[in-house]
Parts: sequence; C-alpha cells; structure tokens
Amino acid sequence: MSARPLPGFDQAAIDGYAVRSVDLSGATPVDPVSLPVVGEIPAGSRQPLRLQPGQAVRVAAGAPLPTLADAVVPIANTDGGTARLCVHKSVPSASFVRRIGEDVQPGDVAVRRDSVIAPPRWRCSPRPGATRCSCTPSRGSR
Repeated sequence: MSARPLPGFDQAAIDGYAVRSVDLSGATPVDPVSLPVVGEIPAGSRQPLRLQPGQAVRVAAGAPLPTLADAVVPIANTDGGTARLCVHKSVPSASFVRRIGEDVQPGDVAVRRDSVIAPPRWRCSPRPGATRCSCTPSRGSR
C-alpha cells in the first residue's frame, strides 16, 4: 500500500509555460496575450516558486507547478519567449497538469505482490513509500 500520493505535487505534464489560465482569456494569433517570463523550473526541482497574476514561468515536463499556476501552455502555442512571452492560444484550467495523487492515492495498492514489474511500472514501484522491492526481469527482457 502506498504511504504517499503519486505524483507527490502538482506537476507539468509537458514542457511549456506555467500560467494562470484566467490571464490568457481571449488569446488568439491575431490578438496574443503578452506575459513576462519570471523564471524557469526544471524537472526534479525542489525550489518553490510563486507565480503572480499576469506572469509565466518556463517549466519542464515533470517540474512542480509554481503556486497559483493552474495550467501549462504548450510551447507550440507561444512564441517561445525567454524574457517576455506571447501566447497565441488560451488554455483552460488544468490543461497539461498532472495533479497530486492522480496516479496513486495514499492507501492504494500501487503494485500487487508477485506482480511482474514491466518498464511502465518501474517508476511507480519505489515512489509510493516502499522501503524495498524485489524485481525479476519480465519474460522477453534481456
């Protein structure tokens, strides 16, 4: 049983820009929304960042979302700016976000006893609070 949620924090599902979706209301290619880019959060970062209204933060897939961010804008919907960003298409709240506990909740069985651990489960097995895990290569793996 899992002792913790997985993921353990709200995180970016793709590379892009963490934003408040309300700040992008009405963004179009003809009338883009411009926001300052006030930082960057790489995947694996533990440094908390707070987003203010009207700002964007560059995020890598798997990076924690800054406080107040509720969506990630794909790079393809922007000009890719580093200091200032033009967003050509708005996104609804929760877009491209993996919410805390979306995969596993505390108390959930993450991997059943004697399960064959195949590559898609490797990531899951050690994270939910397991102190040890016995693994056997699956059939066909070398």
